[in-house]
Amino acid sequence: MARKVAIRKVRFGIRLKISIIMILGIAFASALIGLAVYNQHESKIKDTILRLSGTILKGAAEDAEQYLRLTQYLDKAKDLKPRQRAAVVKAIGESQKSMAGYFSSIIKKEEILDIAFLVDVDWRDVNVNWNRRDRARYRYFSRQNGSFFELDLYTSDGRPIRGSRGRDDAQLKPTVFSYYMQNMDTSSYLAFSESRKNDGKKFVIVGIPLFSDRKDAAIYDGYRDFRRTRVMSGEDLKKFKARRQEYRDLFLGRIVERGSGVEYDLVVDTDRKKRLVLDNLIGAVDMKPLSYEKLADFRKGFSDMFNESVEGGRVPLFRLKILLASMMKDYGLALKEPLAGEDLWKNVYRHARRNSVSVETLYGVDDLALMSFRMDLSGVLGIFLLRDSFYAEMEKNRKDILNLILSIFLRATIIALFFPTFIIRNVASLEEAALDIGKGNLSRRIEMKGSDELGRLADIINLMSANLEKAQKEMLEKQRMKAELNTAQQIQSALLPDGFPDIRGLSFGAYYMAQTESGGDYYDFIPMGEGRLGLAMADVSGHGVASGLVMAMTRTLLHIHCEKNGDTKKILEMINDYLYANTASNYFVTMFFGVLDVKSLQLRFSSAGHCHALVMRNGRIQEVPAGGIALGAVATDSISRLIESKTLQLQKGDYFIQYTDGVYESFNAANEEYGLERFHRALLDGFGKDPQEIVNHVVRSVDAFTGRVPQHDDITFFIIRAG
Repeated sequence: MARKVAIRKVRFGIRLKISIIMILGIAFASALIGLAVYNQHESKIKDTILRLSGTILKGAAEDAEQYLRLTQYLDKAKDLKPRQRAAVVKAIGESQKSMAGYFSSIIKKEEILDIAFLVDVDWRDVNVNWNRRDRARYRYFSRQNGSFFELDLYTSDGRPIRGSRGRDDAQLKPTVFSYYMQNMDTSSYLAFSESRKNDGKKFVIVGIPLFSDRKDAAIYDGYRDFRRTRVMSGEDLKKFKARRQEYRDLFLGRIVERGSGVEYDLVVDTDRKKRLVLDNLIGAVDMKPLSYEKLADFRKGFSDMFNESVEGGRVPLFRLKILLASMMKDYGLALKEPLAGEDLWKNVYRHARRNSVSVETLYGVDDLALMSFRMDLSGVLGIFLLRDSFYAEMEKNRKDILNLILSIFLRATIIALFFPTFIIRNVASLEEAALDIGKGNLSRRIEMKGSDELGRLADIINLMSANLEKAQKEMLEKQRMKAELNTAQQIQSALLPDGFPDIRGLSFGAYYMAQTESGGDYYDFIPMGEGRLGLAMADVSGHGVASGLVMAMTRTLLHIHCEKNGDTKKILEMINDYLYANTASNYFVTMFFGVLDVKSLQLRFSSAGHCHALVMRNGRIQEVPAGGIALGAVATDSISRLIESKTLQLQKGDYFIQYTDGVYESFNAANEEYGLERFHRALLDGFGKDPQEIVNHVVRSVDAFTGRVPQHDDITFFIIRAG
């Protein structure tokens, strides 16, 4: 019984859904428009700040670079003479005075400027984390006279930390200083920051990087352009790799020349390269205190330890340092005067590059570029801008943009609420018609004007209902035909043997599978009295109900005639008389009929063009040719000359097999035929077993070969074992 389907009520209708979708879409579009306008305004304000501040800062950049270059030089210079030191101090003072005058005059003229600053960056060791061990100094220019001043660091209870003056800044370190230490950028940078004192103050900070040499900036600008290079071909890739190696060597060389302590390996994969590096190191040691014998010992010991340090054709720099220090300590030697300290390892690097000894490091090109940039960065010059002026403008822009978004959203929402009404009218008509069709009125048609999607949907529903009406009629017809086919199948199944004869000394096995509901194959075991058993196998041309009817007719004729006559040839001739006269010319029957004497095991048989019977004896198979022509194909006077009556003597242990061509004409997915050879092999595999076991084995063999491929013919065969 079909389950009744309830038609739900409309609660959350299409009108509401469309309105919600439109409102959400409008809200999203409004947000995007607002964000775009906001970003555009913000970008314009930031560009204005950067242009103005950049112009101001460039006016003092040259003096700031000279100031940093001289102060950093003075910090490192240990052996300057008093006159030289005084000259450097004087130059530093002049640079500071020039900056002071410039910033004091500019800040007084420009009302939006607050205070200028200078960050002294001194990062030289790649092994030191710049953020944890910050060596920068933060100096500010007084608004009144432009003079320098620095700020102290304080403890949590408000006490100044001794020696902390100028060593940190809560706004500059996490903004401009951190930016340039993490980004290889030679342009100006803008940052926003808030006061750490919880006083609500906000800052606009602009800074520009300073270098000890202005040419350094061009190197990094060039590398940034190189990173944007597009590789379009194999030749471009080759040039790109070569250029990247040049930059790698350039940055590594600049880092080494500044005595950064960067680790690298010397590639000494040949004896020549080993000798070059070894001679260079030994040549850096002052050998004068050694005797000739000691000198020879030193050279040999140094050479042996050097070779032991080489692994995979490479020697790490740190091993060379340990080796050289150990050997000089053991022999009480020192380096030659010009090569003390870092100068020695700079010389080692230069010597290796001059003599084509490759230098490898674990750092990538980008890492080397950033490290080199940090070391070339001498400071950051910047300025604080009066926050209120810029933030007030930004807040005004935000409010204007927000009002614009709300105005657009409210107007569009009103439209979204009323617009779906025009669509719902047509949808309601479709709904009513679809409900009527769903209740079974398949003749219902929808009349709707217009060429929009709803009009197209109406046409589709009309087409669907027409097709459903047609399909319903076809389904009823198919159900009627299927019922008739099932009846034919039941009748045909009743015509086949429902079991095997119970005859002492004989055992049987059989298989029948029709391709359609009603097949054209037929087999039978007919008791004929006086110890005789009729054996029949037939194959009607074609498939379906018509072939099934011809098969039933043939079976009826066989049973009628074999009761009165034991001559197999005569029986086939009589069947042919009837079939030739009463069936269409395209229906004919190949047939094998034999009469087996169950005591003597003598088989008299005749064949009307059917497959050769098989005898399986002593593990071998032999065919039993019989010839003939199909029944119903020609008149009886012609068939009498072609059909013969033959005799076959079976022995105990023999297997007699008869079959239709559907067995060996089964095909697999590759369109390969199962064939007689596979059929014979499957039969022989079961030699000595019960006939039904052999039948089952053959069926499994055919199924394994064909897989799921549908077959085009009926499959039928039986096996009889004597003894």
